[in-house]
Amino acid sequence: MKKGIDISYWQGNIDFSKVAKNVDFVILREGYRKTVDPKFMEYVNGCKKNGIPIKGVYHFCYATSAAGAREEAAVCMENIKKAGLGKDVIVFFDFEYDTVEKAAAQGVKLGKSECILFTKEFCTYVESQGYTPGIYSNLDYYRNMYEPDLIKKYVFWLADYSGEADVPCAYHQYTNKGKVPGINGDIDMDYFYDTENKEDGNMGRTAQDYLNVWRSWLGFSEANGKFKQIIDLYNSHKPLARGYAVQYRDEWCDTTVSAAAIAAGMVDLIGTECGCEEHVKIFKAKGIWIEDGTIVPKPGYIILYNWDQGYQPNDGYSDHIGVVESVSNGQITCIEGNKGEAVARRVLSVGNGNIRGYAVPKYDSQGTAPSNPPAGGNSGNSGGGTDLNRTPQWTGTVNTGSLNVRTWAGTENANLKSYPTISQGTKVGVCDTVKDKDGDPWYYVKISGSQGDKYGFVSAAYITKMSTSKPSGDTTLKDDGVITKTPQWTGKVTADVLHVRSWAGTNNPLIKSWPKLSMGNLVDVCDVVNAADGSRWYYIRIDGRIYGFVHSAYIAKA
Repeated sequence: MKKGIDISYWQGNIDFSKVAKNVDFVILREGYRKTVDPKFMEYVNGCKKNGIPIKGVYHFCYATSAAGAREEAAVCMENIKKAGLGKDVIVFFDFEYDTVEKAAAQGVKLGKSECILFTKEFCTYVESQGYTPGIYSNLDYYRNMYEPDLIKKYVFWLADYSGEADVPCAYHQYTNKGKVPGINGDIDMDYFYDTENKEDGNMGRTAQDYLNVWRSWLGFSEANGKFKQIIDLYNSHKPLARGYAVQYRDEWCDTTVSAAAIAAGMVDLIGTECGCEEHVKIFKAKGIWIEDGTIVPKPGYIILYNWDQGYQPNDGYSDHIGVVESVSNGQITCIEGNKGEAVARRVLSVGNGNIRGYAVPKYDSQGTAPSNPPAGGNSGNSGGGTDLNRTPQWTGTVNTGSLNVRTWAGTENANLKSYPTISQGTKVGVCDTVKDKDGDPWYYVKISGSQGDKYGFVSAAYITKMSTSKPSGDTTLKDDGVITKTPQWTGKVTADVLHVRSWAGTNNPLIKSWPKLSMGNLVDVCDVVNAADGSRWYYIRIDGRIYGFVHSAYIAKA
């Protein structure tokens, strides 16, 4: 357990050289409404100069609408970035009595539903920026304004002055009458129940706890020698997997996954190994393995890669591993050990062909699937009703290699028995939209085929609305959401060297079987796909058997 303080403008001038000798960390008020705390930048500099860890910042909300909460989040993030605070800083959302009272003075009534909605809007925006969101609340709001699942989803900071924390929390503001040398007057005091002191009983083991270990290692590399700290930590934990001590000359991607589990106190959740495929066996034994590289992962999922195959489904041999940090706009941000001989981030598309699958550790913040998923729900709801529309509203096509069809919205639910999966290019009737327990949209679809007409749920990210555009016999192909492997015309490479990737976009890896083409090489152009940045890419066939994606600017009609 570590002891710290949270401070704002009201603490006035502070002698941080004295504070540094008496606290382990600080949480700063970033601001309120769309206004930065007048002392925020000064306090940030004072902490940095005196080596005081800034564990988090908090933003006091005065929004009167969901849009307002999101706007406040945007301003908050701008101020955090201007202050030079990294992504290891937690951004807490503070919705209090004064929020409600000030809104009432403007004729706006705020209650539980608004508190939850505003919190989701704020935290979702923070996540989209790659930062870790948190919630600050007293016991009254914890019990009457929030739902447990939402509290568990984010880092929780509890204000409770009655003694020990009455509910689980990561941070505990235990008094507002503290005294610290260097600060005049009373001060808020806090405990941080870190992962090295779980016996205190107040610290959950969340995905963000695991990710925070990874973030602290970013930049550790073979060049600066810091990667040895990761290997040494792994080797210090006994018994060693298969009795093998990792050497500094070995590949160390999975060693990092295991070392982070050791540091976070999560060995029982993740296991330890130094070989990717051997770790998959552990994940399967724990019942946390998802043999599906097309799902939309969540932060904390462990991602496995097979570089020798660039399409889904990918069930080949695993040869690299990392952890999912965030997912936004169809792009996955991961942190990986031994990426370019360093701990570094990678960005790739959801459903990338090289993704082997995911492990989903049973973190304390993870929700559970409903034991009896309801039979229906209203459009846009999170479920619970019985009036789903069964009439197709529009036609969509599957835009990934293989798409799971579930009995209800959410990856935790079982696959349909009649149509457990549907393949790329399959047409479905989109009847309705519901949201899973995390707020992600899923389509309720009608599937027609050999098993007759059946209904099920699919992730909305993998359904593209049908376009009237069709592949034609010339170079004016358009992205219609359906990928065909049928050659449309013959193309010739016009660049000295042209990279062939596993999906559209330069952020995706090269295919292993044919990573580069040369000037004058002939290829079959099968289709066109628009990358996330809007650039056009051709889906091509090489040598009549190998498929991949190349930028359209470097292919001319032969």
